[in-house]
Amino acid sequence: MSPSPKAMIGVKDPLDWIRPADGDCEGAVFLTYTFDARFFEEELLATLLPIRSDPQDQFASFTHEGRRGLQKTPVVVMADAGHFRGRRRLPYDLLLADRTQTFHPKLGLVLFRDHARLWIGSGNLTEGGYGGNAELFAFLHLDYSDDDALLHATFDFLRSCGLRGEPWAKFQDVASHLCPERGEGPADPALLVGGQ
Repeated sequence: MSPSPKAMIGVKDPLDWIRPADGDCEGAVFLTYTFDARFFEEELLATLLPIRSDPQDQFASFTHEGRRGLQKTPVVVMADAGHFRGRRRLPYDLLLADRTQTFHPKLGLVLFRDHARLWIGSGNLTEGGYGGNAELFAFLHLDYSDDDALLHATFDFLRSCGLRGEPWAKFQDVASHLCPERGEGPADPALLVGGQ
């Protein structure tokens, strides 16, 4: 197992950290309390897939590129049912959490061919949450073999949230090929979950 990542606190645009250096995004899952569909599609999805067309001036091309990218890349979002804003225009999977309790985790997990990126923080999937507000995120660059325990703990947590549907099944399939379970001890750092 690799040593714990070094802690660093700094100011950075989360979208710059998420942006693929090279290679395609193989799958992504996001959990959020407040969800803004316009921001998610025009900023975050456009960064990940990537979508090159302008969403305002070239909307037809933007939509076509987004649909094409989502045919090969499973993307799943789960948000609190009472805090959804906007209208979904692209076919990613949007799940609304059970209305009987507040759904408050904010997490992103993106799979690439040779590594995964995990972030947990205070920012919602909104423009403010990813740049307009003062927010705090922990960003981890994870290796599939060295960090498999933490990745599998994250997969277990995502399953416990009630994710379901075909894109989620496709995401799990991609994850199982990229990160086969080896079962070597506890995750370091640990993923602590409260309120379940």
